[in-house]
Formats: sequence, structure tokens, C-alpha cells
Amino acid sequence: TVSSWQLGLFVIAIVVISLALAYIDSRKRHGLRMVRLRATKALTGHLSDSIVNAPTVKTFAREAYEINHNRQLNKTLEDLRITDWTRASNNGSMRIGLLMAMMIGLLLLIDHLAASEPAVLTTGIFAFTYTFTLLVRLFDINVLTRQVEETFLQAAPMLEHLLQPDEIVDQPGASKLAVTNGEVTFNDV
Repeated sequence: TVSSWQLGLFVIAIVVISLALAYIDSRKRHGLRMVRLRATKALTGHLSDSIVNAPTVKTFAREAYEINHNRQLNKTLEDLRITDWTRASNNGSMRIGLLMAMMIGLLLLIDHLAASEPAVLTTGIFAFTYTFTLLVRLFDINVLTRQVEETFLQAAPMLEHLLQPDEIVDQPGASKLAVTNGEVTFNDV
């Protein structure tokens, strides 16, 4: 059995650095994602309001204003998305470049160790293959994290409504409804 603590340490360093970079990227983009959430709410609110109030808007000839306002909100959201996606792309490219440099460093370490002990080459090939596969999985985790964050971002407005207190509540001392055969009967209401 051939083992190399140097290869193990190098693989651990690559994994830790990869996870740390993904976490830092996520934290850096958090503020921008919150601004995107507010822009999404503004656009959704405006569209909902426009749909519900379409007859009023037409009555007072405000279509041009509403369309222009909608375009402005949409442009703001589009710019925020492009900015967020550009940052994600740039950070991803930087991480890929750094990880490729570390993989080259791993190959150089394998070459150096194999020169003094040729049996380490087998362990080195395994370490390289394992590390490469692991890095692919780590990038999948980053994509999954972004998808989950995007889902939360889109669900936030609905969840805010669900978390609001009930508007209609029973009076203190109100009797419970009697349910018989799946029916509720109201008497003396």
C-alpha cells in the first residue's frame, strides 16, 4: 500500500478553498439578490395593480404612463439580473481558473513525489482523478445553491402574505363551530 500525506493535504486544501470561494461568492451577492427581490415585488405589484385597475386606467387615459412605468420597472429588474448573473459568471470563471491552477499544482506535486518514489504515481493518478470528480460535484453544489436561493427569492412575496396575522378572528368567548356530517350550520348569526 502506497500513501502520501502530501497528496491528501493538497486534496483537502483544494476542497476547502473551493467551498470557501463558493461561500464568499454567495455572501457577496446576497445584497444584490435582496435588491432584486424588491425590484421583483415592485414589478409584480405594478402589474397586478394595472390588471385590476385596467378600466380606470383607460377611463383616465393613463395607458401610456402605465406602460412606460412598467417598462422602467422591467428594465430595472433586467439590469439587476444581468448584473447578478455577470458577477456569478465572473466569479465562477475566476474559481475555475484558480482550481485549474491548483490541479496543475497537483500534477506537479505528483510528478515531484513520483520522481523520488515511483509507486506514488498510482496514488497520484487516483488523487488527481478523485479531485477532478470532486471539483465537478462541488460546482454542482454551487449551482444547486443558486437555484435554491432563486426559489426563495421568488417565493418571498407569497410567504410574506402567509406570515401576516389573520384579519378576521373570533371574538373572545366565541363558541366553536359544530360540524355534523361535514356540514357547518349557522343559526342566529
